[in-house]
Amino acid sequence: MPLIQLEDGRKLNSENVILFRPQKSGAYEFCLSGNVTISGFVDDPEMAFFPIVPAAVGFRTVEKDIVNGERIYTFKPVVAWRLCPGGNYPLAAGGNYSEEDGYAAIECPSGEIIDVDGNRFESVEEFKAMVAEEDEDRNSKAA
Repeated sequence: MPLIQLEDGRKLNSENVILFRPQKSGAYEFCLSGNVTISGFVDDPEMAFFPIVPAAVGFRTVEKDIVNGERIYTFKPVVAWRLCPGGNYPLAAGGNYSEEDGYAAIECPSGEIIDVDGNRFESVEEFKAMVAEEDEDRNSKAA
């Protein structure tokens, strides 16, 4: 039962929403069971309606950031997947997304890495080497 949190702090149970539609003000109007209508501001209300399923053990998100000029990586276990029309998206323990650009890849239980563009790498080291090469290219173009 995903909840929809409105900007003012109210939470709606998505299972009670019959219909929602955007308003000219930018808010959304939610028609709930029991002939109740509530309006409020929320980002991506449709996300609450995509199913979430438990993840098998062993998947991790790979987040990348630059801190004090140094590339760092953070690995978080995937606890569930959100099933969306555009693909399945990981929900990681401790929340998703680094400051730079969100999760960069998924580490599979086999050790294989699949980045957000669908590129496959045999290991974390191979993935890190590709990121270092991209960083080097970006830095040389900036200079």
